[in-house]
Amino acid sequence: MFALDDLARLFGLTVREDTAAGAITVTSGAQTIVLSPQQPLASIGGRMISLPAAPARDGRVWYVPVDFVGRALAPIATTRIELRKPSRLILTGDIRMPRVAARVEPLGSVTARRSTWRRRRRTP
Repeated sequence: MFALDDLARLFGLTVREDTAAGAITVTSGAQTIVLSPQQPLASIGGRMISLPAAPARDGRVWYVPVDFVGRALAPIATTRIELRKPSRLILTGDIRMPRVAARVEPLGSVTARRSTWRRRRRTP
């Protein structure tokens, strides 16, 4: 979960809590996201976006799920925002960052290759 205050500082957002309506509004420029503390949904211009969890409050701070950045914040942001969950990166602006992928082979296949190689070498 990300603190909504931290996201507001990083991306220049305005966050307001409307206790009478029971909603949290997040504004970026002319675009607004409406969050319901009771439901894992966000509304952007009348379009509903599903979130993995509802916003949660801890003291005076509101927390939103990590997917909020990619699903709700990226479409309304004035700059490009890309969330890469596996590498724990948030890329903003026109940045190119390579994706590194690793492949794991089971230990048994490596051992089998070595033993085959040794047998061939020993025989004349």
